[in-house]
Order: sequence, then C-alpha cells, then structure tokens
Amino acid sequence: MNGSSVKRGFIIIILLLLFVTNVFAQSADSSASGTLPASTTSSSSVVGSATPQTSTASSSTSSTPSKPLLTEGSGQDLTKSYDWLLTTSLSTTASIQDQALTLLALLTRGGREKDIVPLIEKLLESQDKTANCWPDGQCTVKDTAFAYLVLQKAGKKDTSAIKTWLQSSLIGGLRTGGEWRIQIEATEKDGTCSLSWGQNKKKEVKLKKGELDGTSNKYYLNIVTDLHDSTLFSLPNSHIMVDCSALGSDTVGTGIVISLLYAKTPTELYILQSTQGSTADLSLSNGCFGEGQHSSKCVYESTLYASWALVEAGEKLQDYGTQSYLETALDADDLHKAVLVRTLLTDGTLSSNSFVNSLVQSQRPGDGSWKSGDILTTAWAAFALSKSEFQENVQNARLFLQRKQSEDGSWDGSLRKTALALLAVKGELSSTIISTTGVVPVKGTDVTGAGASAENTEKSCNDLKDNDGDGLIDCGDLDCSSSDDCRCDNGVADTGEIGIDCGGTCTKSCETDDQSSAANEEGKGAGKSECASTDECGSGEECKKGKCITPLESSSICKTDKDCGDTESCTDGTCVSSGSSSSSSLTWIFIVVGVLVVLLGGAFFYLKFVKTGKITLFKKKNNGLSFEEFRRSAETSRPAPQQRPQFQRPTARPGKHSSEDEELDKSLKEAEKLLKEP
Repeated sequence: MNGSSVKRGFIIIILLLLFVTNVFAQSADSSASGTLPASTTSSSSVVGSATPQTSTASSSTSSTPSKPLLTEGSGQDLTKSYDWLLTTSLSTTASIQDQALTLLALLTRGGREKDIVPLIEKLLESQDKTANCWPDGQCTVKDTAFAYLVLQKAGKKDTSAIKTWLQSSLIGGLRTGGEWRIQIEATEKDGTCSLSWGQNKKKEVKLKKGELDGTSNKYYLNIVTDLHDSTLFSLPNSHIMVDCSALGSDTVGTGIVISLLYAKTPTELYILQSTQGSTADLSLSNGCFGEGQHSSKCVYESTLYASWALVEAGEKLQDYGTQSYLETALDADDLHKAVLVRTLLTDGTLSSNSFVNSLVQSQRPGDGSWKSGDILTTAWAAFALSKSEFQENVQNARLFLQRKQSEDGSWDGSLRKTALALLAVKGELSSTIISTTGVVPVKGTDVTGAGASAENTEKSCNDLKDNDGDGLIDCGDLDCSSSDDCRCDNGVADTGEIGIDCGGTCTKSCETDDQSSAANEEGKGAGKSECASTDECGSGEECKKGKCITPLESSSICKTDKDCGDTESCTDGTCVSSGSSSSSSLTWIFIVVGVLVVLLGGAFFYLKFVKTGKITLFKKKNNGLSFEEFRRSAETSRPAPQQRPQFQRPTARPGKHSSEDEELDKSLKEAEKLLKEP
C-alpha cells in the first residue's frame, strides 16, 4: 500500500467518524426537544363518500406526549388568553364572525357573565332590526348564522325570526353538473314499482328479472331524464316516495334495496340514502346557501358555516338538505374539511367516516398541525376531531397550538385564531344564560326592556337560589351587581366568583384557576397557597418554591426558569430536570473531546512514523524486482553499441593550406571526438 492510499483511507475514516457523531448529536437533540410522535394512519376510503367505509384510520399508538396538554390547569396562559380576548374585543371594531367566535369562547369557559354582557349588546347593535339579520343594511347568511348561534348559546329564547330568515335563504344547489339516480336492487324479480312526488305526480317502472325496463339505464333511474320534472331541483329538499311492494313483502330482508345516489362524475359516486325494504322515502338533499337571502348562486363557505351554526344550535342537517352539496362540492382545503367534519359529527345522524379519516391523514406528523402549520386550520381540525376517537391526534394539535401561543396569551394577535384555539382546547361549545336589559331584537317587539316586570328581580343575593327564574343565581345575576354580598373587594369568594374577589363576576383575573378553586376544597391543607413542605399542601398537590401546586402545574408550560422547580429548567417551553440536562451536555462534551484526541493522535502517528517509513502498517506484497534491481538488470542487459561509420579525411590538396581548410580540419576533429565518447 503506497502513501496516497493510506491518506485516502485515513480521510475516509475521519469522515465516517464525523458522520456517526453528527447522527448521534441529532438524535439527542430530537429526544431533548420532545418531538411529537407521528400519528399512524391507514385508510383507503374515498374522500367525499357519504357512506361509511370499511377501512378506518387508526390513531397513533405512541406514548403520552412529552409536553403537558394546554389546559386550564396548566398555569396562567389560558387566563391571559381569555383576558386578552375580552379586552381586545371591547376595545376594537371586530367583524361579526370575530365577535361571535369571541363570545362562543367566553361562553364556553363560563364565569365571565358580567363581562360578556357588553359584547352581546355590541353584537345586537349591528343587527338589522327590520329583517332580523346581520349586519345592518347588508345582511349575509354567514354573519347571521354566527350571530344566531351565539344568541342560542347565550340563552336567548326569542330567536325564531332569525331562524326563519336563514330558512328562507335556502336555494336549490345541485341543479347542474351531476346526475341524480334512484337505484332499485331486486334480484331476479319481476313486477312494477311506483314513484310519487309533489302534487299527485306519479310514475311506474317495470322490472324484469331485477332489471329496469323502459328507462335510460337498466340498473337505475335518472331523475331528470326518466321522471321529466325539473321542479324537483328548484326546491332544496324535495321528497320522492318509492313503492315496490308489488315485488315482495314490505319488510326488511326481502332482497330489495332502494338507494338515492348522486354521481358528480362518472367515476365519483355518492350514496346519499339507502333503504332495505320494498318502500322508501327519498329526500333530495339539494339545499345550499348563497351570499345573502336573495342569492341565486350557491356559495360554499356560506353553506358550510351556516350549516355548522344551525347544527351546533340543535338543528338537523337533513331538515335543510345541505349535506349533498357540502360533501360533493368540498375542495382540498383542510379548513373546509374540518368544519364539515365538525358539522357531521355534531349532527350525529349522518355518515362521516371517510371525511374524518381524510382529515386525520392530512395532519403533519412532525408537529401535529394542519395546512403547513396554519393556526386557524389546526384549531378547527382539533375542535372537529375532539368529537371523534382520534384523541391523540387532538392532543398533538393542542401541543402545536401551545407552542404557537404568544406572550400576551393570544395567537398571532388575532381574535379569530385565539377564540378558535381556546375552543379547540375545550373541544365543545357550552351554553351560559346571559341576562341583559335588552332582548333579541325582533320586528314589532320592545327591545328596551322597559316592559319587564319590576317584581321579576333577584330578591336575595346570598341564598343560592334563582329567585326570579332567569337561570342565574345570586351574584351571577346582574340584579345583584350592587349588592354588598357581591362586591369584588370584600375578601370573600362570593357566588359567581371563581376565586376570592377575582374571576367570574369580577373583572379582576385570578392568578390561576386551580388556586382559586382550592379555596373551596375541604381536607388537609386545602386552599393553602404557601407552604414549607408537601405535607402542608392539599391532596394531590406538591410544594414547589414555597407554593402548593398540582403535579400538572409542576410540569406545565413555562416561559423562564423561574416558572419551574428548584432542580428544573425551562427547555422548549417545558420544565425539565436540570441535572439530566447538564449530565447529557457533559456526556456529549466528553464524546467530542475523545473523538478530537483520537483524530489528532492518529494524525501525529501517521506523520511521525508511517510516512517516514519507520513503521510499516501493512505488509508489502511481492510484486517482483524492486526499482534498484530493475535498473541494474537493465544496465547489464543493454545491447552493445553498433559500430559507427568512420569519416575519412579528404585528400589534402597540394600546395598551401587556406584558412577554410584549417577550419574544416578543426571541425572534423571535433566531430570525431564526439563520436568516440560513450
């Protein structure tokens, strides 16, 4: 092995050592940062299929995430978020949707009834009092639906006029572009099926050996070409009665299946309804919403958000007939898919498997987000899947939201993102009855509250009873706002307050929800905020830095090392043991130093001994003669030089030698001398 080969080998070894060191370093960094586990999903379901699929996505089977979930028990961050949401919404001019989502988040949390009243009044101010819609003068379906949902969740009873406005905004949706079909499966049966719809409209179809006779297709009816009635699609929710009792008994299990299908394309088929038996009531869910009440063109977002709001308010999607349009017109936007999944899961009567599986598969395994880290889409997806079995996917999404939370408690300083993130943490919408001096403004009604009975007020503010029947008790009722029992400076946790003179009906925020609720606990150490040891704390609490906190708080999200225990440090927003962190750092320092020592020692050994020939690392192979032996052999075997021809001196001329002759003689002698030299 020559010197260049040794050098090349030495360089390769160095590169391999550096590569291995880099791999181990990356592995250690990944473990320390608490990278989220990938959610393992597998599904072959077709996106958009309205029928349950046989294959379902499976949630990740990894262990509990390395960071605690973003919950109200995890420190002050959520309290800051709700405070930011309330303060910002009161001090800014927000859109109807932002106002509505803010109110939904605050209503779901509860305990801020008094603070919520100005926000509801602000929302009511922007209503069109004549048309009962939002906003005043330019009502839209989307804004009206959001406002309707808020007022429903706030316990407002007189919202029927708003609901009527939305119902009157429905139009027929799937009128062109696809094909509506009625499929009758009756194996090897002969007979007649009758179809009826509208005002005494009927049609009979014959079957021979289970196949349709006299129709455009022997396996199904095309509603447009075979029934010849275009008015079926001018209404959002037409019905067609199918009676095939002449083929067999009108019972389940007779081998007759009647289905309603929608073919968006020849290869994309949606099963909207399927009935096993000889009779069926088929509902053409052909509804959609436009931009406003008198729109003639479907708008997907208007239909999507209006359907979601109506379902969250307790309505059923089939009553509005928007399911077919929502499913068949769905695009590739994960935000739209998340809202649709939430709508279907909340409705509870419609199939949602394929859409749920598709949404789960869209989650990024690296950070738990959707749509390349989009906060709004991720919040909507977590909010939607909170009603599904994929709870680990929801947890990973909440961890992503936790990491994206700003110092002031908001998400990107946006009302909409912050409200949706808080709803994603809760996973559910809650109702809280809010008592205001006004009522839901409806045409022809007194909205000033002047007609309210003076006797219908809270008579006692400390008896834990609802004296006026408005659903609010003691300090939670505005009638008690001036009572001495409901003051926010009396050092007592009155009814309606989360803690002592803070939270709930008080504008002052409590330090943490856990510390506030601890004041009402019974038992050893209950309600103590300061401690010298864990023995002085309540059940399930630990003493950290002189304060009683729950174990969840000790591992909660943090901003600085001060938020962690004495032996912990804040790393990537999580309190981790400082000892383990420093020990890991020292280990890697020793590894790096060791590698450098080996490399430097190897380089010194090679330059000092190997390169100079003092030590031979590899035994040389016998490749024949050495260079010196080859040279000597070549000299001894060199052939004898050939006899060079001799120049004959020309015959001298008689007489005197000229100068030319002398020069010629001199040149000949020099040439002869050169020829004699070896």
